[in-house]
This record gives sequence, structure tokens and C-alpha cells, in this order.
Amino acid sequence: MDRETLIRRWYVHRIRLNSVGTARHVQIGTEAFARPIEWFALDECEMTERGLSTPAAEKIVQARTAPRPSLWSPGKARKVPEPEAPPRPCCADWCMHVGSSPCPW
Repeated sequence: MDRETLIRRWYVHRIRLNSVGTARHVQIGTEAFARPIEWFALDECEMTERGLSTPAAEKIVQARTAPRPSLWSPGKARKVPEPEAPPRPCCADWCMHVGSSPCPW
């Protein structure tokens, strides 16, 4: 199966007949792009509104139809600390002392 078909159709089924003595056992395989074929006994498969379905096909359909998680979430708002006020002279315009200690003048 070419890759474009697998990408376009999501998956395809394969049929395999295994000989066990004089009997033949039917297996249904589900092949998807970049996945190995998964094989199932016929009694593990069912008919759905989409046609023949295997457990692997159900997983593929669920994965393709589930809403994708957002790549960005707002998360919790964080409190941003307020910027500190720039230091200013402590007493008069002429004072050059800056800081939290008492003015030496």
C-alpha cells in the first residue's frame, strides 16, 4: 500500500488465512501509516456504520476524531511584583545621601 493512500484513508484492512491442520482461520489486519500491521481474529472484529472494524481501527478513529489539546493554555495568573521606586535623596535637593540608613547630615 502506498503511503499517500494510508495517509488519506487513515488505515486499510488486510485479510490473511492461516492453515491449522485442514482448517483455515481468517485474520483481519489493520495497516496505518507509520504503524505495523496489527492482526486480529475474525471474532475480535465487528461491523459498524463505517464497515468492518478492528480494535486497531477503533483506536485510530478515536485518535483522529478526538479534539487536539491546545498548544497554549493561559494557566494561572501570577502576581508580578511591583517595580521598586528609584532611590532618591533623603533630605534636601543638595543632599547626595541615598539609601535606607539615616542621613549623615
